[in-house]
Amino acid sequence: MAEKEPKDQLGAAEEIAEDLAGSVLYARDTKQWMVVEDTSCIWKPYTVDQFATMVCQSIRDSRIQMTSLDAEEFGTVSAFKGLLPFLRGGSLSVPSFPQSEATRCPLTVLFPNGCYNLKTGVFRPYEFGDYITDTLAFTYEAPTRPDLGEELMSDFLRIFGTKALTESMLRWTAVCLTGLTTDQKFMIHYGPTAANGKSTFTNIYAKVFPLYFVKLGSRTFDANYPSAHVHLMNTKGKRYLAVEELKGGKAKLDTSLVKDVVSGGQLSVRELFNPRARMMHLEGKLNILCNDIPSFDVDAGMRRRGLCCAYRTIFVEKEEEVDHSNGRYLADPHYIDKFNGDEYKLAFFHLLAKCAVEVLTPGGGGLDPASELFSGYRDVCDENESILTQFRAAFDVTNSPNDRVSKYDVEEAMGTPIRVINPAIKSLRPGVQYKCGIRFPAQKARGGFTGIQKRQQQQ
Repeated sequence: MAEKEPKDQLGAAEEIAEDLAGSVLYARDTKQWMVVEDTSCIWKPYTVDQFATMVCQSIRDSRIQMTSLDAEEFGTVSAFKGLLPFLRGGSLSVPSFPQSEATRCPLTVLFPNGCYNLKTGVFRPYEFGDYITDTLAFTYEAPTRPDLGEELMSDFLRIFGTKALTESMLRWTAVCLTGLTTDQKFMIHYGPTAANGKSTFTNIYAKVFPLYFVKLGSRTFDANYPSAHVHLMNTKGKRYLAVEELKGGKAKLDTSLVKDVVSGGQLSVRELFNPRARMMHLEGKLNILCNDIPSFDVDAGMRRRGLCCAYRTIFVEKEEEVDHSNGRYLADPHYIDKFNGDEYKLAFFHLLAKCAVEVLTPGGGGLDPASELFSGYRDVCDENESILTQFRAAFDVTNSPNDRVSKYDVEEAMGTPIRVINPAIKSLRPGVQYKCGIRFPAQKARGGFTGIQKRQQQQ
């Protein structure tokens, strides 16, 4: 009885690779099979089983041409998997998945049916060489519903209060749709009251453009937070970086990290449980949403990098509380749901796209923030500087642990709660410390500062 010829695995792998050339790649850095869809030109990741099943079906259907022996030998998934080592080391293998101009360009927005250039206002379908792997969920269409854009402008005018501020915030958000960081600005969305629309605009962006949005942990930019660079791993490819619910006066911003992120360029980051850091290119614009004024050390670098939008509108639940003349509007608890539909997503995109052309075109005016964004941020900086100045005026810094002042005496002298004072005077540490456990004989409650004394004239 004649012996069965041995399987020619290398030859079979070469035949398969020749037929799959141009439609399949193996990225060695991620150990991922990538397959392009003929109709959309979008590349999708395949598991080993998915890839094996696809190829075996193509062999059985004769879409991949092989010798009769090869087709018989390698037309099953289990047998085909024996070819994988040859395929992973053959012509289909690349060091990393390629990037094209469409994916690298900070001005393009990726839709399922093509890409849109925010500077030129031009849309084009994808080509096979674009190497697109991820897109937005809704299909691009030219604007056909100007009424929806007008409706959204009316809604946003209620949130921001003035036409100038509304247009300025739309321009800022248009910049946040690009991957550019040339303006080197970050935005504080400050709203001390509830139901002021502060989160609405950010939530709309998150729903319409999830591909470019990331919400970071509230402690990411806290001073001395050890895991900040792990959180920042999530910002790769993201253009709108949102940080909500800062810990008010209980935490202080890491101004060095804020400057690094706002300036763009390369930042050292690392993965969780991986001690090795790597450099990552930053595209995102930082947006801080807060109910309290953020606390940070003020210097010239911080003063020139920020903008602050103060949200003064109030959205009320009862009809009788509505007063348009005083910025009180009826709340719509389901407002964000209208952006579940593609029509409103497109309308929002076209509003931003129009602003983007104005911002990016030479002579178009650039970002041009409204004056209240500058003055609002100046007030934030002044507030941070004034607390430390006032503290030094009220107390002598001795740095002695034997010198103590109760929290009640400090609050009375400053007219400010401890939760705001403590982070604002961080530069005085370690000589000045707030300790919640120390007692004062004349007061029942605990808590106070060590390392300071009341100035003589105030005793």
